[in-house]
Amino acid sequence: MKTTTLLLIVSLTLLGLTTAGCAPSHDQIRAENRLALASITVGMTRAEVDAVMGLRTIRTTQGWITNPHRTEVRRADNGDTYDVLYYYTTVTVHDGKVSDRELTPVVLQDGHVIGWGSDFLKALLAAD
Repeated sequence: MKTTTLLLIVSLTLLGLTTAGCAPSHDQIRAENRLALASITVGMTRAEVDAVMGLRTIRTTQGWITNPHRTEVRRADNGDTYDVLYYYTTVTVHDGKVSDRELTPVVLQDGHVIGWGSDFLKALLAAD
């Protein structure tokens, strides 16, 4: 793994230790996920993404959040299939619920990252 990835993992671990004993807020989870997403690069394996983003279920002050929040297999119009990992990164309505608009997709093909973001995923699924 790259040095920056290791530093990110250590930073997120230390952040978790400093907040031990008190449940994080949804704001903290979104901030951690946005920070971690900045370290995702094209070509990373699923295992590397899991190491950077974390595979966890977090009890927050507003409920439970899983990382990734959701996963699915999507098929493009041309028949190609992609694994999509969705991470909670933003809020559109402060209602304590997580909507699709509040998730950032990370897209993998054949076990490797090929891109991320809603615009990337939409364009990919519509490709011929």
